[in-house]
Amino acid sequence: MTTENLVPRLEMCKEIPEGCFADSALVWLVSKTSGKSFVFPRKFHISSEKSVIGAPAPTLAEIMEALPRSICADGQKYYLGQLSDTETCRWKICYGASSFYGLAILRGPCAADKNPAIAALRVWLSLNDEGGLK
Repeated sequence: MTTENLVPRLEMCKEIPEGCFADSALVWLVSKTSGKSFVFPRKFHISSEKSVIGAPAPTLAEIMEALPRSICADGQKYYLGQLSDTETCRWKICYGASSFYGLAILRGPCAADKNPAIAALRVWLSLNDEGGLK
């Protein structure tokens, strides 16, 4: 597994509004000469003429922490589960989920992907577009 597998793709991260995830541990760097992108620890990045920060690269934990506090009575703010299908295993993340006798009751946006950080960022972006995030 590479560092790039721990975060959403650069194209998705570019959709993050300016200033959000500014303290993310990782960033996407883009080479000015080759145009290639890679994930690098923010604290070790030194601005140079060779590369620029293309976007923050939040991890699954950082994205989940950034979701607003619960909209559910039981205090649970999200549901994370693995879906099984014939093609591949995917992770499903739903915001505003609660549990009732072991069944998940979903009240907000959901997303699924092989990379759970991608699914989480889709949910975060969806809430941000709806004005649910500040």
